[in-house]
Amino acid sequence: MARGKWKRQPCKGTPEDVRQHVTSCKTADCACQSAGHRLPSLQEKCQLISPEVLEALQEAPAETLAKAQDLLGVSWLNYEFQGEPQRMLLGCSVCSGDKGVQFTTQQAAAANKLSRHGSGPEHVRNVCKLLGYEVPTKETAAVRWPGAEVVLQVFRQLQGDTTDRFVEGVSAEKKTSRIEWCIVEATREQWRESLRNAVSICLLRDERHKRVLLRFRAVDKTLQVTNGVLGQLKGDYSSTALGLTAATLRVIREFATPGLARPGMKGEELQLEVDESLVQHIRECVLSTTIDAAGNEVAAVQDSAAPLEVHCQHLAEGETLFPNHKLIVRDRAHGTRRVLERPWRADPFLDAVMTSLITGSSSVTQLIEHSFDFKQWFSEASKASMTRAVATPFRNLRSALHRYESLVTPLSRFVLDLEAVLAVATRMVGERAGTNAAHCAEAFLDAMDSEVLLTAALLADAGDEALQLIRWMDQDENVVDAARANIQVKKFLDSIRLLFNEGRVLAIKGHTQCMLTWLSSPHVLAYNSKVKALGGPTACPVRLQQACLRRLQVWAALAEETVKAEFPEFEAVAAMRVLNVCDPWPSLDALSSSDSENIPPDACTDLERLAQSFDCNFAALKVEWMDFRGRARWHAVKSGCTNICAWKKAIDESQEQCWERRETAARHPCQHLNVVLCGYASTCISDSALERSFSQAAAKIPASARHLHPQKESLRMSFLALKEDDVRSRMEVVANLWKQHFGSSRQGAFDRIDQGRAKPTKAATEDRECYREFIKARRKNVAEVVQKNAPAESASVCDGDAWLESHQKELEFNRDKRKKRKFEALFAGALLEDEMDLTFLHDAAEVKATTQKNRRARQRKEQRLQSDMTAGKVPSVADMRDCHVYMLDRDRTPAVDNLAIGLGWTWAADPCSAQICLTDLSGVHSDGVPTSAIWAAAMQGAWVMSPAWALGGDYTGPALKFLPPLRTKRFLWISPDLAESAVAVCDVLRRCASTAGSKWIVVNDLEAWLEKKQDLTQKSNAAAAIAAVTTEEASMYSDVPHVFDLSGFFQFVCRLDKQKSRLALGLL
Repeated sequence: MARGKWKRQPCKGTPEDVRQHVTSCKTADCACQSAGHRLPSLQEKCQLISPEVLEALQEAPAETLAKAQDLLGVSWLNYEFQGEPQRMLLGCSVCSGDKGVQFTTQQAAAANKLSRHGSGPEHVRNVCKLLGYEVPTKETAAVRWPGAEVVLQVFRQLQGDTTDRFVEGVSAEKKTSRIEWCIVEATREQWRESLRNAVSICLLRDERHKRVLLRFRAVDKTLQVTNGVLGQLKGDYSSTALGLTAATLRVIREFATPGLARPGMKGEELQLEVDESLVQHIRECVLSTTIDAAGNEVAAVQDSAAPLEVHCQHLAEGETLFPNHKLIVRDRAHGTRRVLERPWRADPFLDAVMTSLITGSSSVTQLIEHSFDFKQWFSEASKASMTRAVATPFRNLRSALHRYESLVTPLSRFVLDLEAVLAVATRMVGERAGTNAAHCAEAFLDAMDSEVLLTAALLADAGDEALQLIRWMDQDENVVDAARANIQVKKFLDSIRLLFNEGRVLAIKGHTQCMLTWLSSPHVLAYNSKVKALGGPTACPVRLQQACLRRLQVWAALAEETVKAEFPEFEAVAAMRVLNVCDPWPSLDALSSSDSENIPPDACTDLERLAQSFDCNFAALKVEWMDFRGRARWHAVKSGCTNICAWKKAIDESQEQCWERRETAARHPCQHLNVVLCGYASTCISDSALERSFSQAAAKIPASARHLHPQKESLRMSFLALKEDDVRSRMEVVANLWKQHFGSSRQGAFDRIDQGRAKPTKAATEDRECYREFIKARRKNVAEVVQKNAPAESASVCDGDAWLESHQKELEFNRDKRKKRKFEALFAGALLEDEMDLTFLHDAAEVKATTQKNRRARQRKEQRLQSDMTAGKVPSVADMRDCHVYMLDRDRTPAVDNLAIGLGWTWAADPCSAQICLTDLSGVHSDGVPTSAIWAAAMQGAWVMSPAWALGGDYTGPALKFLPPLRTKRFLWISPDLAESAVAVCDVLRRCASTAGSKWIVVNDLEAWLEKKQDLTQKSNAAAAIAAVTTEEASMYSDVPHVFDLSGFFQFVCRLDKQKSRLALGLL
């Protein structure tokens, strides 16, 4: 038998058209390949009245059963042919009305697929409907949700990378998105409830990469604190002060919209309702806003707390976004970074040391950081180093330029393992001769001396002290306590005074001591035919040590001034230190709870400041504070809890709503204290949580996924702020949300098998400790010395050789900043009467008046710019009767002519005499010169619109309305070359000048125009004599004012009425 493909023949009873199609069809995926050769047998199996239909008709009336009996033996399977070449398509005669022809391919027309359709519930219901019978609904089976383990698996994977949405064996894109939404929506429900019960709210706002992110810290009347994410707005907002105010309200409204960004939503977003009561409650309870020092952020907070001068979306003119706003809280983490950065840069020598050693692109540390070869060299040199101060060999210097405080680590490693750095630099000179790296390394080695190295060590010790303060302020929002911030600042000031003002840094364990030890021994360098020695018994004389120390004393003085500017004692945030019960306060701890008369004066000052800031009675607050402080202190010492928790326990004990406690509650009122405590508990002095959110987004929402819809990206930002414990605690709500919005899911979870392991660390040796232990020992040593010694006095360093002009400028800058912050404290009601004098109040009144004036001008300018860019009101054709209209003949139609007759229009042959110019607005040349018709309209103050305007209807295109020319006599000279190259435009200028009432005079003679120009210049009216020339001539006459090429001439003489014009643009 010959080989070949066996072709099945149609069975008996097959219709002739099907038989012909089967024998001739060459389409591999046609339905006839599986059904055409046995269509009669399939139709016999696909009975309309199937056992499943009969089961559904058990309770049907007799008439329905009679209809069903008549249809016995009838098949629901039919067929048709479509396309070219023809394809056989199978379908259900009952269900095709809803779905069309369903079985269109060989696989879809398989017998098992047809059988599954015939027994499906939807098909059975459609057959019963055909018979006139509605199948009674049964109780639906309980929706299966994915389960807690699946939710946690998805959460863990998305926390690593939000774009990795396929969890093997668990879920794919669709299911993962649903689980993600359920997790975030469950958390948002909890956050909405917390905000609904809040009495005090602090907003945290920051902007980066055209995204504004908002977090909140809310406190209810029981002092329960809730931290969360309001949301993020991307792209579609303005970064101006008014724009940030409007963006803040938009984020709040989106947060108050349950169900937003649910997967699968199409047109349902329009049906979602904003919880207006929640929005209003949030607006009324916002008492403070934490921001950085950006000008637009500060102005936005001021705008939010004052009545708006202009209309804003969802806010009427004169309405205040946050009517009860009290405090502008500056981010203390940013402020502490300025303690390190600005004073270092103010000193030329210190800045030069940091640039040449650490920050400069040609510094050795940066060369090592950005070269894999040099990193390997450094790692090898560090392992072989004999003078390394710690046991830990360094693999790199970690000198990436993230933030300024990040430079402390490479500076520390540079000092502790100087031998390795010098070895790498020497190797660069030898092995990379002639390259930029070799030149930089040689310059580095030439510059090394005892003064530079000792200064670097002193900077490392100073940087480590500042780094401790920065890291404390940079912690989680639940750890950074406004009441304890001043203690950390005091520790920093005491440390730098002791180390540098008293010179203890030379003797205390640290980087300086390590460098002095290294420099006490000679070290010889040989590179590029040069021999150089560093160190030796006389390398660091006392005179050199004191000279280097003097520079750091200047830094300490400037750092203290920076602290005074960034942490002013007259702000309400600083006064919250009286609520600190975690740390001892000896003069207060010795008093009894009823001894409110002997409270120390500084504590009374802070209490009075808080009473003024939060509108409380000072006398009552002082009594209540003293009454509860002792109990709160006891709880803080006994349980080691936070300040807020200690105060909460103290108040709850006396305010329990039971019969036995009623008299106790009456004897210990806490109304005013509770108001202050709520304001304190909600105040967040660090916005590092926002910084971490942006950093997480950069790593876990990569650039390839930044095209997401703004609401979906906002959802992911909220998702990244969650922890696994948050998900576990809301698992029941997650399950309910899934069951409410989505169907049953397939089960397929696998147990997690990964186990985390701690990285091994280098153990300390007998003679050297590891790097971490060195840093800990150094800080512990400094703290012990500070504790044993009385606080050092601030150094007076405003004289002497070390104090330079740059230091004086930095000092004045910080004092000016402190003065501005004092004005803000006055406006917030935090200043006391004895902290003000008449001169200060006079200056404050001027500042407030100027601020209000600038705010009004800024808001009106922003509104004007927005109205200029967005749609203005364009008159309809009915509004423009009896007008002189210019329109090209090719654009006129019979409909337009009939409209013109009805409106009394007259057609102008010359655009210079028209009131309306209908022309193509895209007719602007590449050099920025409009067409002659637009020139004529601009010179005469006419309307310019597209010809489509004359057709009537809703015109959405651009429209330009020019202002009439100024009623000033002008003398115009047109150069011959321009008249030859731009004939049409020059002709328009001449005709406009010759119209009746025109103040333009065309001067044809250049000498006459120059005489007129000189005469008008002597009369201080040089702008009355202008000239239009070519672009080449304009460069020749550049020293003569008011000589323009056509583009500049148009901008000078033609004025657009921005209020009436519509540019058809959107404002970002």
